[in-house]
Amino acid sequence: MTNLWEIDLKSIKRSPYNSRKVNAKDPRTVQLADSIKAIGVLQPPTVRAKGKGYELVAGERRWCAAKVAGLESIEVLVRELTDRQACEICVTENLQREDLLPLEEAHGVALLLTDYAGDVRAVAAQLGRSVGWVARRSRLATLSDRWRELVANPESEASEMSAGQLELIARLAPAAQDQLIDGHGRPPWNLCNGSVSQTERYLAQLMREVKGAPWKADAPVLDIIACTDCMQRSTCVVGLFDDELEGDPPAGPLGRCLDAACWDRKLHAYIEEREAALRAKHGADLLLIGDRYRGALGDNVHDSNDYKAAKKADKDSRPALVVQGPGAGKMRWVAPQSWASGSSPAKGGKKTLKEKEAGLKKRRRLRALELIRVAVKELAPPLHLISLAATFGTSHRHETMWAWDEGKNKRLNSWDTYRTLVDRTAAVNADRRLWDAVAGVLCQRLMCNQVDEAWKDAASACKALELPAPEKYFAQAVEEISEPKAWAKERKELKKAKAEASRAAAKKKAVKA
Repeated sequence: MTNLWEIDLKSIKRSPYNSRKVNAKDPRTVQLADSIKAIGVLQPPTVRAKGKGYELVAGERRWCAAKVAGLESIEVLVRELTDRQACEICVTENLQREDLLPLEEAHGVALLLTDYAGDVRAVAAQLGRSVGWVARRSRLATLSDRWRELVANPESEASEMSAGQLELIARLAPAAQDQLIDGHGRPPWNLCNGSVSQTERYLAQLMREVKGAPWKADAPVLDIIACTDCMQRSTCVVGLFDDELEGDPPAGPLGRCLDAACWDRKLHAYIEEREAALRAKHGADLLLIGDRYRGALGDNVHDSNDYKAAKKADKDSRPALVVQGPGAGKMRWVAPQSWASGSSPAKGGKKTLKEKEAGLKKRRRLRALELIRVAVKELAPPLHLISLAATFGTSHRHETMWAWDEGKNKRLNSWDTYRTLVDRTAAVNADRRLWDAVAGVLCQRLMCNQVDEAWKDAASACKALELPAPEKYFAQAVEEISEPKAWAKERKELKKAKAEASRAAAKKKAVKA
């Protein structure tokens, strides 16, 4: 049943299904208001009776423009609609807008999914979209509050991210999304400024295959829910991953974990439990090993690059628990590498004190390089970074920056952006952006496998950026990574052996004389 009625504008309320509120000062709204003054409303908005008044179902811009035009009443199409029908009409009309933002689309699609009890295929059929599109857009509604703030802030790099990139981030659990934001409230530069495929590769490291977990997927780890009972898995959301639509996903029936924070908590708890069990069995023979390129190693953790895979029966083999990097949580048998400290070990596989000291120096230099990278990233942008470079990029790395005109609600062109940077404090943000890019490249140079080469680069970087000399960071590393106490005894015995050998040689020489 439908009717055309003339009703009071004040009796019409906005629809809760409409995620976007029309701005009365928007030039398009003002232009429509002028048209309504001249020729009236050509297409009546659609409403339904709700409570003591009416709820707007379609035509919010026309309703808003009519108020701007000074009308007191408007002709509307009154329809009898259920909540589901009202939601379908409102969301479908919004999706036809060219200027609709991805998060606004996500809100509408999520509402439809609620009405359809989560049936993604039914909503896809209703909207005439693919199952994958509906799943990915609805997932955007789970974007964390911190990411929503970044996307809404025109000065943030996240505001320029495409819908495809934001959909990839929304795949993760909110806690895992927030882990991507650093202590300064900024997302990684290469996450925001790359392509959709680059963003996907960057995030792939945070989504681990559940079947590869060292713990049993169907059993809880301490007090944390079992993976099979957790809904933060890729296979729990139909259409979210294109490669899992065919029923035989590469990650297996358990899919991929979308909550990196939960995974890390489980891994930490499992490693503690596993270490206690292995320590009871192997005692002091048990090694803890990790990959130094995945972060700083603890005092009792050995570098996995110093060991090779071995069999239990092999000479010098020892049980080891991987606590960091690939294979974390798993136990294996290992033996020392022949090149572990940069020189060949002594006969019998036992390293000399000199070799041990070389290994310790290497570890300390690696830690000092980590400290220097942190210092570089925390530097204020050097004064020689200018707004032109921030706007247009350089011949070596081209990237155009955009500023936002809040009054006209649109992007500025390149030269207007440049003038904005020069005339306002936004220049500081431009320099910050360019510096983040440059700092990222510098820090990559300080992470190469050849420690000696990285150390030379560190000396040059510290001098150019007016940071303390690398020796200062090395001194801090020495404080953090102490020398084993047993080495003092070994050094004393070595000195004693040399003295005895010297006395024996002198005595032998005297006898011959």
